[in-house]
Amino acid sequence: MTEVLTPFSFLLGLCLGSFANVCIYRLPRRLSIIAPHSFCPSCGKKIKWYHNIPLLSFILLRGRCAYCGERISLLYPVVEGLTGIISLILFRKFGFSLRYLIYLLFCLSMVIVFFIDLYHYIIPNIITFSGIGAGILLLFFFPLLPRNEMLLGAITGGTLFGGVSLLYYLLTKKVGLGEGDIKLMFMMGFFIGLKGVVFVTLLGSITGALTGTLYLLLSGKGMREPIPFGPFLSFSAILFVIIPEEFVAPIFRLSIF
Repeated sequence: MTEVLTPFSFLLGLCLGSFANVCIYRLPRRLSIIAPHSFCPSCGKKIKWYHNIPLLSFILLRGRCAYCGERISLLYPVVEGLTGIISLILFRKFGFSLRYLIYLLFCLSMVIVFFIDLYHYIIPNIITFSGIGAGILLLFFFPLLPRNEMLLGAITGGTLFGGVSLLYYLLTKKVGLGEGDIKLMFMMGFFIGLKGVVFVTLLGSITGALTGTLYLLLSGKGMREPIPFGPFLSFSAILFVIIPEEFVAPIFRLSIF
């Protein structure tokens, strides 16, 4: 049965990726993600359903709007394909189960956070607050992990990043970590637990520091140029969820937790 449904998990991921694109474009602009119907950002024409098929329409239209001919951003097929692959991996890991669907939605929210924070330097409250609410419900009714680990993960994530942010402000009188990052880590803790929070903190900090430094040096911008941290945290969270735990524990010595 799993082998039969595997292709459908990829198709489901593509469809959710299409929805993620709507969120990535509209949430920073404070537009409804429900209405109006999908439209071309260049000419404003409503996109017909057969021009909005994930991946396939982009290929058939050769990456251009069917009406005005403007190029369609590569971001759209990238997000759709990425979400499709994530869905496929999660399905192979968890099978067709409630756990698969929950982690798929969690990773979907992380994809949305990644690109919105990357381009707009914000993490929408609707993502973090909805995730926190969902995490609390799961804690009581369908714990993904032992309840104490879920609760400890949320508290540790929020407290750790909140404490670092406060300490940085007290020392420099400047804002370091944004409130969005703190809320994001608090939300993540419910889904990935304490081990996940440690993993995300370590990997996010390392990749963020290396990538940020390299970008600032190559771009010629000063070292005071702000770098969004959300993309590195969300990427690390997705990685923690999709890779087998036996690969995570030895690398980051998480077995002590």
